[in-house]
Amino acid sequence: MDYAHFSREELLAQLEKSEKRNQSLIGLLTHLNEGIIVANKEDKLTFLNKSALEITGWKAEEALGQSFEKVVNLVDHFTSRSLNKDIKSLMSTEWGNEENSFLDIISKDGLATQVRLNIIPLKEECCDGAVMITIKDITETHHIREELTRIQKLNALGQMAGSVAHSFNNMLTGILGFSELISEEVKGDSSLEIYNKEIIDTCLRASGVTGDLLNFSRQQKLGRVTVDMNQQIREASEQLKMILGSKINLIIQLNAPKSTVLADPFQVSELIMNLGRNSRDVLNDEGTITVSTTNRFYSLEECRKKSRLMEEGEYLLLKVTDTGPGISEEALPHIFDPFYTTKESNRSGMGLSSVYGTVISHGGHIRVDTKQGEGTSFEIALPLVNMKTESPA
Repeated sequence: MDYAHFSREELLAQLEKSEKRNQSLIGLLTHLNEGIIVANKEDKLTFLNKSALEITGWKAEEALGQSFEKVVNLVDHFTSRSLNKDIKSLMSTEWGNEENSFLDIISKDGLATQVRLNIIPLKEECCDGAVMITIKDITETHHIREELTRIQKLNALGQMAGSVAHSFNNMLTGILGFSELISEEVKGDSSLEIYNKEIIDTCLRASGVTGDLLNFSRQQKLGRVTVDMNQQIREASEQLKMILGSKINLIIQLNAPKSTVLADPFQVSELIMNLGRNSRDVLNDEGTITVSTTNRFYSLEECRKKSRLMEEGEYLLLKVTDTGPGISEEALPHIFDPFYTTKESNRSGMGLSSVYGTVISHGGHIRVDTKQGEGTSFEIALPLVNMKTESPA
C-alpha cells in the first residue's frame, strides 16, 4: 500500500490498526497447542509461545535472546544422540516430514517429550532471515500406537501359542507315558536308568515351557471375580519363598487399605509368580525382592497419558522391586516382547509378555523403573472394585 498521500492522522490510524492485528496474531500463537519458536538470522530466539516454554522447561525471560541450541535440547528418540547441530544446518531450508517424528526434546528439568518438528523460513522482507520452528507433542499418540501394535501382536501370538502348546503337550504326554513304562523294564541297569531319567526330566522341563505358552494364550476374560490382591500375594509368597531359595530375602509390604480388584484369580496369581521368577533369575541366588501394595487415584488426564484402556478412579498399585543389576538400555524396549529373553535358562521368554497381557486385559497399566547397578522395579496399576467395606491389610 502506498502511504505517500496519507495524512498524519491516517498514518497513525493505520499504525494502530496494524499493531492491534499483530497483537491478535501474537495472542493466537501464544495459546496454540503446538509449540512455536522464532529465531532470527543470528540464531537468537525472539519468540516462544506457552507450549514451547512448557516443552523446553524454560521461562520466557530466560530463553529470549539465547541460541536455539541452548534452549532446545533435541535428541534422537532411540539413540539419545544430540541432533542440534543437524537441525542448525537445516535452518535455512523448509524441512518437515513423517520421518522427523522420532525426536525427543529434553527439558531443562530432564523430562523427555517426543515431538514432530517443522522448520519454516520466514521469507517476508520484514523478517530479515528469521525462521519459525513448530513443535508438535506426539508423546501420547506414539504411546497409543505402540500399545495398539503390542496388543495386536500379543493377540495373534496368543492364538498361535495356544495351538502349538496343546499339540506339543499331547506329544510330551505320549513320550512321558512310554518313559514310565520303560522305567519298569530297565530297573537294575544303572546306565539305562540314567538315560531314561534324563528323558523324563527333559520332558518335564519342556512341559514347563508349554505351560508358559498356555498361560500366555489366556488373554480372554476368564471367570472374572472379585479378588483380594493382598490375600493373593500372601498366598503366593509361600510359593515364592520355595522357588527363591534361602539366599534371596523376600519382603512383603501390604500397605493398601483397599485391595479388591475384578480379575481372573489364575492370571493374577501367575502374574505375581512370573514377576517373582523374573527377579529371582536376575539376582543369581543372592539379593532382596520386595513386593508391596498401595492405593492411588488416577485422574482422567493421567489415565490418558498411560493407556487408552484405563479409566479415572482408584487403583491398586502392586510393586515388585529387586536389588539386581538392572536392565540395559538395549534390552529395555524389548522386555515385554514374546519369546524375548536375555537369560541362559530353560524359560521360554514368555513370563513378562504374559504379565503385560494380563495387566492390559484387566484395564491396568505397567511401568518399569530401572537403573543399571541399582535394580529394577515393576509397578502395576489395577482398577479397584468399589466395595463399601474393606478391611486393611
